[in-house]
Amino acid sequence: MNRRVFMYTIGGIALIAALLIFMQLQPPAGEESPESAEAEAHYDIIVASGEPEGVAAAVSAARNGAEVLLLEHRYLLGGLMTHGMLNYLDLPQNDDGEIVSQGIFDEWHESLNYVHTVDLEEAEAAFSTLVDNEDNITLQLNHELEDVVMEDNRITGVEVSDDEETKTYTADRVIDATPDGDVAVKAGAPYFIGQQDINNDEFMSVILMIYLDDVDWDLVSEAAEEGVLGGAGIHDYAAWGFPDVLWDYEEETNPEKVNMRGLNIGRTPNEEVFINAMQLFGVDGLDEEERNEAIELGKEETDYFVEWLREELPGFEDAEIVTYPEELYVRETRHIESEYMLPVSALWESEHHWDDIAIGGYEADIQATDPSNYGVITVNPDQYGIPFRSLIPQEVDNLLVASKASGYSSLAAGSARVIPTGMATAEAAGAAGALSIEAGETFRELQENEDWIQELQENLEAQGAYLEQREDPDYPYQGEDFYPALKTLYSHDIIFGGYNNDFRLDEEMEAALFADKVKRGVERLQPEEAEGMTEELEALVDGMPEDELLMDDHMEEVYETLGWGEPPEQDGVWQRKDALLELESQLTS
Repeated sequence: MNRRVFMYTIGGIALIAALLIFMQLQPPAGEESPESAEAEAHYDIIVASGEPEGVAAAVSAARNGAEVLLLEHRYLLGGLMTHGMLNYLDLPQNDDGEIVSQGIFDEWHESLNYVHTVDLEEAEAAFSTLVDNEDNITLQLNHELEDVVMEDNRITGVEVSDDEETKTYTADRVIDATPDGDVAVKAGAPYFIGQQDINNDEFMSVILMIYLDDVDWDLVSEAAEEGVLGGAGIHDYAAWGFPDVLWDYEEETNPEKVNMRGLNIGRTPNEEVFINAMQLFGVDGLDEEERNEAIELGKEETDYFVEWLREELPGFEDAEIVTYPEELYVRETRHIESEYMLPVSALWESEHHWDDIAIGGYEADIQATDPSNYGVITVNPDQYGIPFRSLIPQEVDNLLVASKASGYSSLAAGSARVIPTGMATAEAAGAAGALSIEAGETFRELQENEDWIQELQENLEAQGAYLEQREDPDYPYQGEDFYPALKTLYSHDIIFGGYNNDFRLDEEMEAALFADKVKRGVERLQPEEAEGMTEELEALVDGMPEDELLMDDHMEEVYETLGWGEPPEQDGVWQRKDALLELESQLTS
């Protein structure tokens, strides 16, 4: 790839001379060098990670006058998009159809002619151009984060290493744009992993993208319209559907670890095809060994699956694998605990805040944790605000977290994790870093300063950010006396609104479905009780008939299993509304 990534400014002769001087100044063995703790250089702001969020943060900080060091441990920019090949853009839109992530994201997207599935090299080139156009950004690739420099609870720098040495850089402010909140964790910020905030220790599936060439899109379109493999929605740059893949394809490697679902297919302007369909289960995204094992398993399954596609889906007869991704798409790992943890109810209620610095609008997409269950859409929001306080980690000063690891509940992160939203929050972090230096106060001190927040918001709008707030937004079940009970249930992943934000309360409840919600509810809201009755809960779910509606005798079985006493009588089939409200009452009493 013929692209400038990073150049040392010291010539060869000068470098040799500097090394000789350095060697002469070294103390005898066993003595500490006074220079060893000195920084290579000082910057206004250090941005950790060359993910799209890191690029947005660095560019925004630079445009607000800061001298910026952008550090990336890989060999090129783009992160998940370029290394994980997740190049189909999930665009957050409000109910008016307006894309609510604008600013630097829109500038980058416009340079790619607003395509939905971006070419990998063009995407990386666009990220590089954004950085190269800012004279006060120093980019260093292939630099691994080793540690942070702290003064009490203030972060003042980072230690990084390349192939040759370890270096220390200091800064007035640091922005953590790493997907896993690596800087914040090393600095001592509290966090939780996955869905531990709702007492769930399972991991959502991770994805290995499939990258193909020589796909006949005209034939794929005909197959989609004719209902092959269940049919699909399709246009020039994408297809979504073919649900029968889930049933018709038999995994060849390890069916307990890998599953092929319906296809989400992205097609670039260069007619290359990327498929998001492979689910890999039980992978701890923080464990390098587990990630590598999953990649190898995914590669092997890719070979089998593409061979199957050539036989089963018209248009793929001549499809060839171009290459495999270097990295997995890991949806979540750590969630850094911030000054304000954005709840999923903020998405449902289209909530805004006085200190909003970005707007979200993508659905809260919660993926399956094993092959026996399906992913769900908790809520499909109109739009919602992301407050500045959600970027400020607890217990650490001079640091902002601007990535999918920011201060969101696990369910809210199902929406806020998408790249455009991440770039919007990171753009705000970059501007805030520069403005806070001017103000001479920490982020924590400034978070309650209304004048300063207004200045930040005005700066962001001047940069093209979308910060329009809804006035008195409507949302489903608003004003109903039973809404607080529903809020408790959906906030703990017990019920799901889907794309239509509809709990179907007027329908009759199925017995098996109710048993599943009882089990899930006890695990989420009564975890100590759940630990002592795992077998009973499993037996309750397994023993409930699949084809029967919920009746009083089923409810009696539930109450007896849980030791809840005598259940109320319905004298017929239980409606979903009545069953769910009764469940919430028992779980929270």
